Amino acid sequence: MTKLKDMRKNPITGLIVIAMAVFIDMLLYSIVVPIVPFYTSKFDASQTVIGILIGCYAFSFLIATPILGGISDKFGRRGVMLWGLVVLLASTLLFAFANSMLLLIVARLLQGVAAAATWTAGLALITDMYPPAKRGKALGTVLTFMSAGTLLGAPVGGMLFEWGGYQLPFWFVSCFILLDGLARMFLLEDPPKTMNADSVGMKIFRDRIVLKIFGVVLLGASAISILEPILPIYFEEHLGANSMHIGVLFGITTLAYGMVSPLAGWLSDRCGTFSLMMAGLLILAVSLPLVILPNSLILEGAVLFLVGAAAGFVLTPTLPELANSVDRLGGGAYATAFAVFNMAYSVGMIIGPIVGGGLADVFSISTALYIMCFVLICYSLSSRLIKHEQKSHRMDELCCGKK
Repeated sequence: MTKLKDMRKNPITGLIVIAMAVFIDMLLYSIVVPIVPFYTSKFDASQTVIGILIGCYAFSFLIATPILGGISDKFGRRGVMLWGLVVLLASTLLFAFANSMLLLIVARLLQGVAAAATWTAGLALITDMYPPAKRGKALGTVLTFMSAGTLLGAPVGGMLFEWGGYQLPFWFVSCFILLDGLARMFLLEDPPKTMNADSVGMKIFRDRIVLKIFGVVLLGASAISILEPILPIYFEEHLGANSMHIGVLFGITTLAYGMVSPLAGWLSDRCGTFSLMMAGLLILAVSLPLVILPNSLILEGAVLFLVGAAAGFVLTPTLPELANSVDRLGGGAYATAFAVFNMAYSVGMIIGPIVGGGLADVFSISTALYIMCFVLICYSLSSRLIKHEQKSHRMDELCCGKK
């Protein structure tokens, strides 16, 4: 029993459990992708209905995130994590036994709610356990597991579907969920309650630095997702890519993001979060227009690796900076702060494909990418300018105070 208590208090234990939770969430998210043709044929679903099925995850995730973030800050992380797992298991079993598109959509909505529990209470628990100087590296490690789950989901789902039919991928994930449930039940514990978490939670949504981070996350997610509707057709027409090539190329972006995230977290702990994310925005801005220049799949893979790495430098530092903002405002409301990240990311994932596809239709792919490039550069430079003006204003106040 003493050994179990010691394990609960060890931050590494919590990091492993949360990383496993994130991995399973993204594994289930991606495992559905190769099964989409089966849904189309079995339920005679149109492309619009399939789009709704895929997109309703982001919808429920966006709605549930601030609610579960507030509940986690007020009543504790562990309870939210456990109930989130129950919802995830229900979602997975509903996927396995669904006999209509309506039930599949309900399952996908529940999956988004379960993910919201992990991405608020889970990340907040890591922030509770790690001091500010080590948060960036820990949160970056979690993002690596997110990328691993995203990368493995589609190929594992397709392979299991071919081997054992429609239900096997979901039974496979259900086994992982049960193991994860035991880990959450016995290896997680709530940190001491912070009395002012409610008041801090209200301040978060009005804080200028938090709002600036919201913009960074939204633009980072938009810049990545803008490629999803326009590049597959471009690859097919200009590089002769087939569906497997396209999957590998997008997988390279995810792989780069996962590989860079721990490094970005480590650098943010040592060099500062703000400078790193602003530099990441500039690198991302420069790399986006390059994706239409290569004339071979190998060179295209190299450019997309750069895009994924840049996204890692943009998004990873936002997590410890949000935690730092909570500390500055009074502490405790970490789940609410990470709800800001999740909401911004969800909005970016919704806006990016719509804007990217629209601009590509009206103008061209290159124009769409140059416009995104311009927006990223303007935001990075204006954020630096605002920060400089705030510093100058503080110096003036100090000087006046001395006089």
